[in-house]
Amino acid sequence: MIRLKAAAWIAMALLGLLAATGCSSPGNRKNEVAGEKPNQTQGASANYGLRVLVVDAQGGPIENAKVTSSLGGEPQKIPGGWQFDIPSASVPSNGNVTVYATVENPALKGETEIQLAADHNPTATVRVTPVKQK
Repeated sequence: MIRLKAAAWIAMALLGLLAATGCSSPGNRKNEVAGEKPNQTQGASANYGLRVLVVDAQGGPIENAKVTSSLGGEPQKIPGGWQFDIPSASVPSNGNVTVYATVENPALKGETEIQLAADHNPTATVRVTPVKQK
C-alpha cells in the first residue's frame, strides 16, 4: 500500500512536470515536426519571432542581404526572409527595434523600425535603396 501511494505521487509529479514544460502539448509537437516554431504567444515572458523581409525599390524580394537588428542576435535564414528570435527580457520598455539590411553588389541599404507588442510573431519589411556615393 505504501509503495502504491509513493508510485502515485511520483506519477503525479512527473505529469505535472511534463505539463509545466509543454512536453505534453500535441499542438507544439505537431508544429515542431512541421518545421515551425511552437506557439510563442502564451505568457508574458514568451519570445518574439521577428520575421524580416528585404525588398528592393520596386518591392521585389532580396535574398542575399545581410540583416541585423538594434538588439543584436543572429538572424536565421527562412524561406522568403530571415527571423530573429528575441527574448522578451531584451526588448526595450518602448518595444522599438530597428532592423537593418545591406547588400554588397549592387550597393543597397535600408532600415525600418518596428514596435514589439502583443503580436509575438510580427513581420518587418526593409526596403533597400542604392547607397549614395560620397
